[in-house]
Amino acid sequence: MKLQQEGVGIKMDSVLPHLVLVDDDLLSTGIVVYHLKEGLTTVGLAQNPKKQDIVISGPDTEQDHCIFEHNKGHVILNPLQSACAVNGNTIDKPTRLFQGDVILLGTTTVFRFNHPREAAELREKRKNSFTGASSLAWSTKFRSETDLVFRRGTDEESLSRQLEEARNELEKQKQLEALRIEEARADFASQIQEESKRLNETRAELERQRRLHAMEVQSVEEARSKVEELNQKHERGRTRKDND
Repeated sequence: MKLQQEGVGIKMDSVLPHLVLVDDDLLSTGIVVYHLKEGLTTVGLAQNPKKQDIVISGPDTEQDHCIFEHNKGHVILNPLQSACAVNGNTIDKPTRLFQGDVILLGTTTVFRFNHPREAAELREKRKNSFTGASSLAWSTKFRSETDLVFRRGTDEESLSRQLEEARNELEKQKQLEALRIEEARADFASQIQEESKRLNETRAELERQRRLHAMEVQSVEEARSKVEELNQKHERGRTRKDND
C-alpha cells in the first residue's frame, strides 16, 4: 500500500484487490482496508474458535460467514449459506466480484470492493474511447466507478433502501441493547435494595435477641442474689437459735 499527497488530500494506492469498510458510525474517523491476498480470506465472528482474517459483527452474521477467494486476479465471494448481497442482490452461490461492487454481509456490515488492476484497465478503455462520436457515450458510460456498478445491473434505489434498512436495524439493536442494560441495572438495584432490607431485618432481629438474652441474664443474676440473701438470713437465724 502506498500513500500519495494530492493537494490537501491523500491518495491510497494498492496493487492488491481489497475491501474498504463503509462505516456509518459518526464517531469513526479512520478508514479500514482489508487486502485480499492470493488464496482464501475467511470472514466471521470474533467468537469463532478458528481465527478469522476479517472479523465482523452485527445482526445476521455467522461464525463462519463467508470466504473471499483470490485466484490469478479473479476474486470470488463464497457466502457459505449466510446472508450476503452484492450490489443489493442476495447471493447464495460463489459470485465473482468486479471493481466497485458493494457487498453487504449480514444486515449492517457494508464493504466496497476495489480491484486496482481492473480499474486501471477500465480507465485505459475510457481514455482510448474519448475520441470521435463515441466520446460522449463512453463519458456517460464510465463517468464514475459507481456507474460501473449500476451498469452491471445494480438497482440504486434498492441498494439505498437496503442500506437504510441496515442502518435502521442497527439503531434498533442499539436501542434494544440500551433497554436491556437499563433493565439489568434496575433489576440489580432492586436486588441490592432487597438484600439491604434483609440485612437490616437480620440486624434488628439479632439486636432483639441480644437484648432478650441480656434481660434473661439480668433476671438470673437477680434470682441468684435473692437466693444468696435468703441463705444468709437463714444462716443468721440458725446461729442465733444455737446461741440461745
